[in-house]
Amino acid sequence: MTRTPPAATAAAAHAGVTSIEHCRWLTSATFDDPDLDDDTAAAIAEKGIIVTPTIGTNYQLNEQRRPGFVAHQTRVLRWQAKHGIRIMNGTDAGVSPFNLYPHHRYLEAFQRAGFSNPRILDILTRESAAGLGLADRIGTLGHGYSADLIVVDGDPLTDLTALRRPLLVVARGRRHTPGLNPLTADLG
Repeated sequence: MTRTPPAATAAAAHAGVTSIEHCRWLTSATFDDPDLDDDTAAAIAEKGIIVTPTIGTNYQLNEQRRPGFVAHQTRVLRWQAKHGIRIMNGTDAGVSPFNLYPHHRYLEAFQRAGFSNPRILDILTRESAAGLGLADRIGTLGHGYSADLIVVDGDPLTDLTALRRPLLVVARGRRHTPGLNPLTADLG
């Protein structure tokens, strides 16, 4: 499992990075004794460093292979939130074999950790845009921003599963209909 070891996390935080990827706080092959360093967490929060916990979208498989994975993941997310650490969205989705697992499982990890739906949506949008250095162009609906949005069947503020039911995707102002493959569809 790829990870940023706690010592590397501490070194990065004190070196002045703006983000830390794969920030899982793992120290060994087991999850019994995670090195949750409060001093490093305080430094990360104070400096406004944003972390990508790289939550496995295939958490069920991880749990089967490494019992305790889900509990560790939940504990770390709660701990990061308690310290005020900024979190952005990021997975290994799109890279085999991780592209086999739906991205909504990432959201479920935040729910297990007690994050509210509005907070999860903020992580997916504004915080992720900020972490990429693109907060002046994406992550928010407004004048001068890229017109990226999805229209879903339902209200994700109260039910995140609505994100699994896209009706329309608009990317950079261009409309896309989910499920319509422009390479094979009869656009006649």
